[in-house]
Amino acid sequence: MTSQRELFPRLTADMRRFKKLPQIHREPSDLGGKFSRERAETGDSRELDLDPWEEGGSDSSEFYSGGQQGRMAPGLFYSSPLFPLLASEVTSARKQIQTSVQQAMGHCRRDNLWRRLFHGEHLASDKLKLSKLSFVELEELLNAVQSRLVGEIDPQLDCFLTMSPGWYQSLIKVLLSRFPQSCRHFVDADSGIQYLAVLNQKFTDCFVLVFLNSQAGKTSLKVVFREPLPSQPQPSNSPPPQLVSMYHHLESVINTACFNLWTGLL
Repeated sequence: MTSQRELFPRLTADMRRFKKLPQIHREPSDLGGKFSRERAETGDSRELDLDPWEEGGSDSSEFYSGGQQGRMAPGLFYSSPLFPLLASEVTSARKQIQTSVQQAMGHCRRDNLWRRLFHGEHLASDKLKLSKLSFVELEELLNAVQSRLVGEIDPQLDCFLTMSPGWYQSLIKVLLSRFPQSCRHFVDADSGIQYLAVLNQKFTDCFVLVFLNSQAGKTSLKVVFREPLPSQPQPSNSPPPQLVSMYHHLESVINTACFNLWTGLL
């Protein structure tokens, strides 16, 4: 529909790709007499049809930047004097990509530790190639997930949060005997800290955690969730779906804690 020389972007692309554009034939009449007179006056013997795009000539990037280029990253160039808006958008996009990558790395690490907590001591762990979780890795996992005290789930359970460290030590023993296949016990003898994770094999996105620090006299009983709880309030004071799925398992743990209270009174 039109000649190639009128397609400036195509010409530039060809020049950048082949370093030299196809020779454009000119009619002698198109040159006019002006160039002949100038050549005669200056005594210049150079050819009139010298290709201005010969290799070694001016850089093609001048068409886009008009001067010196700036470098953002390997392979990414931009001209900050002429395109400040583009430069700011590149910087913003790079920060968003870096943030997304960091979040994805954190989620992958969290999910890997979570899987090892549930399946690291399974008989099929050799097939899954999952090693047992260490004490330090458990604390790393707890820092990467969400948790709620049992008193926040049901105010009637606040009484269990005020029990003595000795009672919590007996509770850990009772839970280990009550749920031998679902318990993961972590002990640091130097600091006197114990964690007992009571897993729910039917709903693996949360578990009950018993914490005991015998040296500092600190205890807690909470529910740990892999994903954050919904921030918006539920209609008619109904609990979040994560808590609904956990209630049956939490009820079993609380019944065991009540049994431990009863035996302590006898």
